[in-house]
Amino acid sequence: MRRIFFWTHFTIGLSVGLFILVMAATGALLTYERQVVAAVRNTAVHEAPGAKPLSLDALADAAVAAGAVPGNEMTIPRNRSDVVKVAKGRNDTVLLDPYTGEVLPDASKGVRAFFSRVEAIHRWFAFTGKRTKTGEFIKNTANLIFALGRFITLNIYLRQREESKVQPNFVVGIDRIETLLNVIAVLISLMLAFGIRPLEFLTSITIVAAAIALLTKDYITNIVNGLIMMFSDQLEIGDKIQVGRHVGFIRDITLINLVLKNDSGEIILIPNLMALTTDVVNFSKNNTHQVIFDSEISSKNEVHLDQLEDQLMMLLEKYSETVFKEGAQLNVIERKADSLLIRFQFPIKTGEKPIEIQVKKEVNQVLINWIHELRKA
Repeated sequence: MRRIFFWTHFTIGLSVGLFILVMAATGALLTYERQVVAAVRNTAVHEAPGAKPLSLDALADAAVAAGAVPGNEMTIPRNRSDVVKVAKGRNDTVLLDPYTGEVLPDASKGVRAFFSRVEAIHRWFAFTGKRTKTGEFIKNTANLIFALGRFITLNIYLRQREESKVQPNFVVGIDRIETLLNVIAVLISLMLAFGIRPLEFLTSITIVAAAIALLTKDYITNIVNGLIMMFSDQLEIGDKIQVGRHVGFIRDITLINLVLKNDSGEIILIPNLMALTTDVVNFSKNNTHQVIFDSEISSKNEVHLDQLEDQLMMLLEKYSETVFKEGAQLNVIERKADSLLIRFQFPIKTGEKPIEIQVKKEVNQVLINWIHELRKA
């Protein structure tokens, strides 16, 4: 089953990649169609040394001599040395020499045939018939395919996993992709309902699309990074992590942000780009994380750290089911002229938030009492 899923995924991904490559290449060619056709047509013009282009009246007379009648359209290029085009009908165009007024052969027939073929490839899924029915059919079919794809993918995924627990972010990722595809299907359906061909529309806004891509670059990057996190087992919903100076539990992974909830209940939104480009500490990978207490005590009087360690260990004994006493440590991390900076740390099971809060309170109380007794002595 895994091999079938892999090759199916590989084939679909390769097909989509080839489709995007062909669309990008043909779209880039069509962008320069008008310039290329004009350049090839102008090769038929032979400019004599010292010759000047004909006046507009002379060109009009030459057009009439070539069979043009009142109402026909004559296009005078900005560069007067280029070919003059006279449109006598929808498919009847005459090209005139700008210097002599003679009818020129159309040297661009082969080039225009090439671009027609490119456009046909670029618009290979152009629709005919009633747009509303076509759009509705596409939308319903796309929704059905996406829903079935989501169901089949999750079903295969669950069968491949030995444990019964599902990674929540994987399910979220499938839901996000389904939502994106449904939005695209709805947009295409709306275009077809109003008689707009999607590929023709995209081709016509090439420059605008480039500007939109620049403006939305950060959003697209966040979306891609969000999908990467959703399908990765490095970060899962429910993990306790640290991103920069923020520490909290992952509550959701959206297409834009990573949603954290810290110990005080505040919601922190971290852009997906930041989550993947900065150092992230995941405290939940081993089902435990370290609880650390730093305290500064006076060294003017005699200090017996063994006594403090015994008191702290007796306290942790009450929470043996949650706290791993074997990993507890009491160390001096800095010595000053009249004080010591000590650190007490121990591992605790992740997810036991109420117990962790209670343990912190009691450890702090032990430290306060011990420092108070030390000062009295």
